[in-house]
Amino acid sequence: MRLDKINNRVNSLPEQISQEFTRLPFIYRDKFQNMGPYDIKKLILPDSGNLSKEDVSTIKFTDNYFCNVVTPNKNLTAGTKRNYKKSINHFHNFLTFKKLSYLRIPEFTNLLALKFKDYLTSDISVLAKKGISEVSSSSIIIKIKTIFERALDAELIKRNPFKGIKLKTNSPQKPRLTATEVAKLKNYDFLDDPKFDVYRDLFLFSVYTRLAYQDLSELRKSDLIISEKGYFLETARMKTKMLVKQFLVTN
Repeated sequence: MRLDKINNRVNSLPEQISQEFTRLPFIYRDKFQNMGPYDIKKLILPDSGNLSKEDVSTIKFTDNYFCNVVTPNKNLTAGTKRNYKKSINHFHNFLTFKKLSYLRIPEFTNLLALKFKDYLTSDISVLAKKGISEVSSSSIIIKIKTIFERALDAELIKRNPFKGIKLKTNSPQKPRLTATEVAKLKNYDFLDDPKFDVYRDLFLFSVYTRLAYQDLSELRKSDLIISEKGYFLETARMKTKMLVKQFLVTN
């Protein structure tokens, strides 16, 4: 708005802003189409003071979350941290592909969250990218949703854009070994390559105890208790920290 009085000095600022805005598409012709309102504000009003919370870059916020929240968290396993990093990489690749690298946290909408979901599950020939399953996509989106929940708590956004997005979280039932197949594997003799005996025994131990490979690789002699009644296994799952206690039946 301008004052009606001619040559009033107050009118000079909006005139200057209008001129600067008109010049932007020509000065920043390569970047202008990717700029959000907060990028433009900083260019036109460079001396407007400290950056407001709305000026936080989406990419920068997700990077900072990984460095300051995920990485130092002693309660997260190395695998979980790797999955966070992988999820953030997918998210950054999406923003780059959509030419939204300059997008600010408040500008990331529910529609963009839906497009991110479609991006994950779609084949994109120009990127030589293969779509992933909804179950895998769900794991990625859950982590990005958690990061945006942090932004919500910090009052950077008013609503989590990933709220309400639903994906399949359960994988189809995979075929299981029958008791006959387990018995055949147990009795199989690797005469030509005896080193496979060790791998076979590790696999069978995992079958009998239902321990994941990571749990199996972390077992220590102290986890095995020997008593008059037999062998007793007591350990904790790496991922869930759930305590496992069970008797080991021997022949």
